[in-house]
Formats: sequence, structure tokens, C-alpha cells
Amino acid sequence: MQITNNNIYQSNLKNCQPNFKSRSAALRDVDDIGRRVIKEFPVMYSNSKLYRYNSLDKTEIGPKLKCFSEDLIKAMRRNYLIPEDNDSQLFRQLTDMKKYKAGNCGEIADLTKVALNLNGYEDVKCLDLYAYNKETKTMRSLDHSVAGINFKLPDKYQYCYSSRTKVDPKYRIYPQNDSIIVDTWLGKSEYAKQMGAEYNSNKALMHGTDKTWKPIEEGRTLLEENEELCYVPVCQPCFISKDGLSALGRKYENLIIKKNKGKVDISNTKTVIDEPPVPEEFIEYLRIKNEMKSVADKIVKEPDPPKNTLSVKIKNIVSAISKIL
Repeated sequence: MQITNNNIYQSNLKNCQPNFKSRSAALRDVDDIGRRVIKEFPVMYSNSKLYRYNSLDKTEIGPKLKCFSEDLIKAMRRNYLIPEDNDSQLFRQLTDMKKYKAGNCGEIADLTKVALNLNGYEDVKCLDLYAYNKETKTMRSLDHSVAGINFKLPDKYQYCYSSRTKVDPKYRIYPQNDSIIVDTWLGKSEYAKQMGAEYNSNKALMHGTDKTWKPIEEGRTLLEENEELCYVPVCQPCFISKDGLSALGRKYENLIIKKNKGKVDISNTKTVIDEPPVPEEFIEYLRIKNEMKSVADKIVKEPDPPKNTLSVKIKNIVSAISKIL
């Protein structure tokens, strides 16, 4: 269940929680930053493993929840992906994520890039994952986005402005030996070349490309025959000015780890993040959200069901949901 919330790390859903583990001292700081992103911005994803729990339909909250987060994220994108400057887009995007507690891997990659920039990392890019077929010379989207460090793009690299599904192979890039992937959506950070092996066996990404929660057959891999993992840098809205970064640093100072405080000047008050008005279509989402939270809270307050039953799992899931809504 891809639910992130700092208050439920100790629940018996441990196998469902983001699990940052470093196998190298060089990764410790980015692991810490990843945890801070999760703590500061607890969100629900539209493709959460939660929706595989068909028994959740037996509760009042289940049927509404399945479509709520996906529709909300679509509405958020309509709200922040408008013809404005990059700073305004990113301000609105992060404000919506914080207020409505929703976002998919793309939004989380943008947020992770901001957090890394605030900690002094300069060579950070948001990247889409692709499979490149060496035989047909074509690209297949893997429907996932991450933040990448030290990919060292050429100065004259031309960003791709096409849709995710139609990308010319000329835009693909490959990691350097010291490139790091920070995948806050999966709760992992690792050197990119090692991360590729993890991605190839990751069932969550296979479910994402399949657009279904049907069981993954044993032995299947993410990459097909003659395919190799590559990345395409994302252009917008993850670019931000120094003034804009300073404003975000003041607003979300908890994203900066202690040893990195001062690496980025956040004292510049030239740019201020205003609270945007709530779009009319969000009023209905907020009403549904409050209604679902009321139902979830009611379920949580019910007497505990017998141990080791499906009802216990359902109640624990709903309890996690109630803390995010």
C-alpha cells in the first residue's frame, strides 16, 4: 500500500511503508532528505496498492476512495499546469500537495528535486523512466518519474517537450558511475546502476505499466527482451529561480538537514509564496474528503475485531487513511 505518513511507521503495515536503506555512506544524506520529504508531505497515490484490497469495498469508505485520489490528482494538475512562470507553477503544485495530501510519482519527483536543491545539490534532474529497445530503436514509457543526481547533462542538451508516450530515442540519457537515483515514491535511494537492477524486478512498476492490479507472473521482469533502462529528463515545472528556491526554503525549512543549513541562502524575501484561492472544482473534493475522513474515523473508533482476521487488516488500512485525509 503506497501510503506515506510519518505517524504510521510503527504500524503493522511495515512492509507497505517507504524503506530508505543505505548501503553506502555517500547515500546517507539523500536518504535523510527522502525521509523528510515523506514526513513533510504525506500523500496518497492514485495507483496505491490499497486498491487491491477488494474487501475494503465492504466499508463505507472503500468505493469512494478508489476514484477519489485519482480524480483529485487530475484536478491538481489542471490547477498548477497553467501558463505561468516556473516558480508560480511549482509554488502552486507544492501548496496543493500539502493542502490536499495527494500526488503521484511525477509530483513527488519534483518535490524531491526541490528538497535536494535546498540541501545544496546542484546537478539534480527530474527523470522519466523508459525502456529502449536496442533492436527496434524505439522507446517504451515505464510510467514512472524520479529525481536523479549527477547525471551530468551536456550544456546544450535539448529537453523533450513531447508527451510521455511519444519520445524520440535521441532524448534518452544514461547514468554516470556516481549518478544517484532518489525515488521517494518507492522509498529508495541508490546509485543509478544498482537501482536499475531493482527496478527490473519491481512489481509495483510492472503494475504501473500494466495499468492493472492483476497478479504478476513468476519470473517476469520490467524490461523485455532486447530492452535496456534509460532516462529522459523532464523539463517543467521542476526548474526554479534562486529567489523562488529561497522562498520555498523559508516555507519548508524542515526539508533541510542540519549539516546543509546555510548552503542555500533562504534569507531573500524578494519572492513570497501566496496562498492561492481554492478552485471551485476543489470544493466538491474537499467535501468528499471530509466525508471520507469522518467515515474512516468512525471505523477506527469501533471495537477492535478478533486478531489475525481480515477485519484487522482492513481496520489498520483505514486507520492509516484517516491520518492522511
